[in-house]
This record gives sequence, C-alpha cells and structure tokens, in this order.
Amino acid sequence: MDLKPVDIRNRKFRTAMRGYATEEVDEFLGQVAGTLEAALQEADRLGREVARLEALNAGFQKTEEAIKSALVLAQQAAEDTRVSARQQAEQIVARARQEADDERARLAEVRAQRTQLTAELRALLESFLASLSEREGGTNG
Repeated sequence: MDLKPVDIRNRKFRTAMRGYATEEVDEFLGQVAGTLEAALQEADRLGREVARLEALNAGFQKTEEAIKSALVLAQQAAEDTRVSARQQAEQIVARARQEADDERARLAEVRAQRTQLTAELRALLESFLASLSEREGGTNG
C-alpha cells in the first residue's frame, strides 16, 4: 500500500483509556506527513533530474561515438596518406635512379664517341702530315 501525506493527515485513531495524547499524535502525524511530502517532492525532483541527466548522457554518448568514428576515419586517412606518400617517394626515387643510370650510359656513350673521334682525327692528321711530308720531300729533291 502506498502511503501518502494526506493519508497520514487524515488518519484517525480510536481513543482509549491510557492512550496517547491526541494533540501530540496529531502534531506528530502532521510532522510525519510534512516530512513524507517533502521526501516525495524531492524524489520527484530527483527523478526528473535523473531523466534529464540520462538524456544528456545519451547525447554525450552519441557525440562520443561520432568522435570515435571521426578519429578512426582520420587515422585511416593518415595511414592511407602515409602509404601513398611512401609509394610516390619510392616511384620518384626509382625514376631518378633510372634517369641517373640513363645519363651515365649516355655519358659513357659520348665519351666513347669522343675517344673514337679523337682517334680518327689523330689518324687523319697523321695521314695529312705524312702526305705533306711526302710532298715537301718530293719538291725538294
């Protein structure tokens, strides 16, 4: 049975010989009813506060989940960016190495051509000098 303040205030007791003083009982019942009423009001206020805090907590939990999701996405994006940057760097280095190898090969080819041209030019000059010497020797003698 739910006891309400009004039930306490309206409660009447039989009078008996050597019973309690009715004024004191009525006063005490009034105090008990007032205390119960205050407790019920406080319980009601606390119930509303609990409901408000639960709703607030639910909002915080949604926000927390959103933040967690955003953090996971940011971490994934950061990792994807790192992987992509590493791959691009490896491609750039590989391309630079290939270009360096190509330039070294081209330089070796140019040097070989220079050596060959120098040898051919020397041979041509020696031949020309020999021809000049023969002509000078044929005109003097």
